[in-house]
Amino acid sequence: MGRNTKPEELKVLEGTFRKDRQNQNRVIGEKLDYVPDSPDYLTKDQKTHYENVVNTCIELGIMTIHDVYICIETAVVIDELIWSIKDINDNGRVQITQSGYEQVRPICGIRDRALDKFIKLSNLMGMNASAREKLTVEKIEKVNLFDKLLSERN
Repeated sequence: MGRNTKPEELKVLEGTFRKDRQNQNRVIGEKLDYVPDSPDYLTKDQKTHYENVVNTCIELGIMTIHDVYICIETAVVIDELIWSIKDINDNGRVQITQSGYEQVRPICGIRDRALDKFIKLSNLMGMNASAREKLTVEKIEKVNLFDKLLSERN
């Protein structure tokens, strides 16, 4: 297994981009500026998480139609993580077996797996600081409408 490929945008910024090595089959989707409808099978809480994840990706300028399924999975994982943390807070981390021994409750393993999955998905979506360092997104200039009108008038 070799190392991961570098995004072409990063190669351009670093000055190491070569046209002869360019991936001709690379899929680039149009960036979305709206929240696509969530699937019907998501719960109410999961739909809320889905909208939050999609809005975060839109703000970062990285949301494409190809990312919708990753956002859906992220919403489901966030819901599972919250559910497992609430259960641990309500019932504790340890249970007593029939023979009287203490053991870690299975919900702790569920929480750990959900947390690992969330970290992996958030890295994919650029939703943490180290992942955002790897992203190159066009910066959108915010124009003050009042200043623009004043400059046009003068």
